[in-house]
Amino acid sequence: MNVFLAALNSVVPHFRVRGHMLSVSQGHPFSRVHIDLREVAAYKLPGPAAIRLRLFRGHWMSLSTEGFRPSEVGALCDLLNQWQKQNHQKHEPQA
Repeated sequence: MNVFLAALNSVVPHFRVRGHMLSVSQGHPFSRVHIDLREVAAYKLPGPAAIRLRLFRGHWMSLSTEGFRPSEVGALCDLLNQWQKQNHQKHEPQA
């Protein structure tokens, strides 16, 4: 890793949230995947280098957590838990 990327990595978080949109970098801060948090149905961490997300009416997708700090992974998991619970309450059939 060159000095510029090392410095950038020290200050740029690997995910950002604006409103209901989650942007996750894929091993580099400038290559981001955008996800609508209102559609998150489930997530899991199959290992320390990846996170898997499933959107409602969608397939599982794998995202890289390469370069994420442990605190970032914890914050991302907390965020996904919150949205997952909220989304399932909205999508539950009314009895």
